Amino acid sequence: MGRKLKKTNNNLKALTIKEAVKKFRWSKINPPQVELTLTFRCNLKCIHCYNDFVDYKQTADPQFNKLIETIYSSYKSGARFLTISGGEPTLYHKLVELIAVAKKIGYNYILLLTNGIILDYNYLKRLYDNGLNIIKFSIHSDIENIHDKITGLKNSYRRLINAIENSIKIGFYVEGNTVVTRLNYKTLPSLMKFLTKNYGISTCIMYPHYYGNAASNIKDIAVSYSEHIDYLKKSLEVLYNSKVKPSCHPLGNYPPCIIPGYEHLIQDWKSPSNTSIDRCYICLLYTSD
Repeated sequence: MGRKLKKTNNNLKALTIKEAVKKFRWSKINPPQVELTLTFRCNLKCIHCYNDFVDYKQTADPQFNKLIETIYSSYKSGARFLTISGGEPTLYHKLVELIAVAKKIGYNYILLLTNGIILDYNYLKRLYDNGLNIIKFSIHSDIENIHDKITGLKNSYRRLINAIENSIKIGFYVEGNTVVTRLNYKTLPSLMKFLTKNYGISTCIMYPHYYGNAASNIKDIAVSYSEHIDYLKKSLEVLYNSKVKPSCHPLGNYPPCIIPGYEHLIQDWKSPSNTSIDRCYICLLYTSD
């Protein structure tokens, strides 16, 4: 199928969610959130992306002052959790400064969604020292050539793994995001095993939105629910047996009727009996301790 990179440092384990709650003084209930898109530029060409690929050198980013105004007004309206996304947000030229301002305003939860491609140790350390405390990496297979084929960049897997390991060493709370396609659905259980066993982290498995690049590549990437549902369930079994508690629901973009009995693990879906509060740090896969 492809070549896997061997993990050599068996002592490299990420913060557990319980340790992160204590370290960063988080609540067990997720506070109101705001998500900020810093740029639509990207340094990858992921075949499942819901954006159309545009040369990242030719697109304009929002003005820094406008972004800060949004962060501040959202805080005054009650937001305490800031999610930073893109495109690829690490391409934004004032990312470190923006995080520092957000921390000064009062955000205690600052999350970065990233592909990790340019996050070397020094860049990560600057982000951490200025207030970033959560990173979710896009990782689509534990098979190197599959991940690279999905992202459209050779060696993207190696650079991502390096960023994950450096993030753990520095002290971030780390998780992953994985988009299901025809190229990777059979590797979902092995990916979950690789991440939980070697790093003590989990990944959220997302079903794609077929827009943008995903729509253009639909013949190559589309996979039916019936084809991949058994692999999905095996992934959740691996997660459960690993005892790694993810920070939030480990499934995204799935209608609850597709995977009966697992409805409580799906993001952005609530049964009528549930409250509107997002219990981000009490994973419903387990009983809380």
